[in-house]
Amino acid sequence: MEFDRPLFLTVFLPLFLLLYGLAARRYKNALLLLASLVFYSWGEPLFVFVLIATTFFDFLLVHLMAKQQGIRRKLVLAVSLAMNLSLLGWFKYRVFFASLFGLSVPGQTSELVLLALPLGISFYTFESITYLVDVYRREQEPLKRFGDYLLYIMLFPKLLAGPIIRYGEIAEQLHNRFEDETLQNWLTGFYRICIGLAKKVLIANQLALYFNDYAVKYLDPSALGAGAAWLAMAGCLMQMYFDFSGYCDIALGIGRMCGFRFPENFNNPFLSPGITEYWRNWHITLGKWMRNYLYIPLGGNKKGNLITYRNLIIVFVVSGLWHGAGINFLLWGCYFGVFIILERLIRFRFPYIVGVLYTFAVAVFSMSLFCFTDMDKLLGMQKALWGLNTFAVSHEPYPQFWLPFALAIFFSFFAATPFTRKIQEIVFEGKLTANGHIAMTVLSAMLFVLSLSFSTSMGAVSFLYLRF
Repeated sequence: MEFDRPLFLTVFLPLFLLLYGLAARRYKNALLLLASLVFYSWGEPLFVFVLIATTFFDFLLVHLMAKQQGIRRKLVLAVSLAMNLSLLGWFKYRVFFASLFGLSVPGQTSELVLLALPLGISFYTFESITYLVDVYRREQEPLKRFGDYLLYIMLFPKLLAGPIIRYGEIAEQLHNRFEDETLQNWLTGFYRICIGLAKKVLIANQLALYFNDYAVKYLDPSALGAGAAWLAMAGCLMQMYFDFSGYCDIALGIGRMCGFRFPENFNNPFLSPGITEYWRNWHITLGKWMRNYLYIPLGGNKKGNLITYRNLIIVFVVSGLWHGAGINFLLWGCYFGVFIILERLIRFRFPYIVGVLYTFAVAVFSMSLFCFTDMDKLLGMQKALWGLNTFAVSHEPYPQFWLPFALAIFFSFFAATPFTRKIQEIVFEGKLTANGHIAMTVLSAMLFVLSLSFSTSMGAVSFLYLRF
């Protein structure tokens, strides 16, 4: 079940919110857990039992680890980490690593593995690791009840595609959030849901439908001129951003209506004047996870420049492979890692507007690595972007492409001024006057109805990050 499906929008979500609003406090977590199990079972009726079983073993192992000291404590941590990572490795990476070593997996292809990939496995694996490591470091106490831990892992708003929530960020809210179930938070959550839904259905889906499917999947990159190739990759980037940020907006909105404060996952990344800052504002929760659970344990920037650069490359290689088991994702991670290192080496800062344009160009080019698992097409797109195709043909996007693309560009840079950024903050935080709430409620309802009608009439497009 996905957030933009009519079944979710017209049946599951309204029924859940109604029951949740009527339920006594002592039953709210149980109702939320039941809803999460139903939500996940709808798309993964078999794997849900694997998820519950591994979560139960994690719960037991963490309690065992909390009672140990020294080497025994490390050993239990290693066993639990190995269980989580082996599950991720088996489902997501077995074909990729087998091919690297010249081995074969009978009856398996990367396409079949992608179809069989359990939804959200990368996200809840990383969340499980935060719980394990935080308890190991004695930063958090282990949960006493299995139901509480299962709720943390399976909380349906963030289950499939994040944001990645560290256990410490939500531990207190599992039982002490009910004072935040206010009318203002309920309205603010509703606004955020409608904004995210509009991002997904009215912008991202339209870009996919009218341009990217044609220009990227069906058109030979060797037939593209440089202008058409850059436009195609800009369309891909806009689709990716509005698809993923739209999902996160909906997740944060549902959480807000239930009294949760989930961490933000995007902060106007295209207004960043450099790649280092871009990665502080794009997929923020993944970046924080990598910093706290990989970069810092490797030594961070405390052991000299060479070790720092090594650690940065490792982090971005892992970030790339986290997105998918393919050479293209490895190249994509290395690509950004090199830019981060170059910015540390050169330490030159562009004027703000030039820096923003530079960042946007680097991000657009990165899509030529990210979007192509087929290496022939990947290499062909590199030639197209640099204008090296001798026999490029005339190519124009469908007329329907221009409106969603223009909206994508406009809203990507909407917060470029202090005034418009303030508007964004007011809407996202719900700090509106009574008349403001009335206007925002009407606008949000219009976006909801329009998005639902588009999703129903034109068919839904799966969220891109469900495959990661």
